[in-house]
Amino acid sequence: MPGVAWWGLVGSMALTAGIASAQPSASESVAPLAAVVHRVRASDPLAAEVLRRAAVESETVARLIAQLERSDLVVNIVTGRIAGPFNGHTRVAASTPAVRYVRVSLRIPAATPRLMATLGHELRHAVEIAGMPEVRSDAQLASAYARIGWPSSGDGFFETDAAVETGQQVARELVRRH
Repeated sequence: MPGVAWWGLVGSMALTAGIASAQPSASESVAPLAAVVHRVRASDPLAAEVLRRAAVESETVARLIAQLERSDLVVNIVTGRIAGPFNGHTRVAASTPAVRYVRVSLRIPAATPRLMATLGHELRHAVEIAGMPEVRSDAQLASAYARIGWPSSGDGFFETDAAVETGQQVARELVRRH
């Protein structure tokens, strides 16, 4: 199963997390819900909560989401059980001539701060994929990561220094915030 993954450099960091509110200010206009099309989406309630909190509590995650909103990717975030030692992985799920669909999976059970750091790591991979328009399948993804990254395991998963650093940066932002 080719893909990119993060095997948990955040590890078992003890992070405390409060719930932050993402309410718009009075001066911000709010578009009607039907008119908003988000390229970074959550497919389950836990993924939605992790995405919301990470976007509010981490400047890095907010910046990655903004970059992805301007790309041709639709990033679907899911939480669930993941085989192997990884806390998350990113795959190309499908593509059309106009849109590429990427799936970010986050391992549960895990504490929300760890999921947020893993999400930041995986969103960095999504930004990397957005910058490679030729990547339209998992096979092309594996080939691209063989060029820009390094194998993280013997089963076709790859890693990049930028994604590792991003996950660590998000973890540091969360620690500073709390």
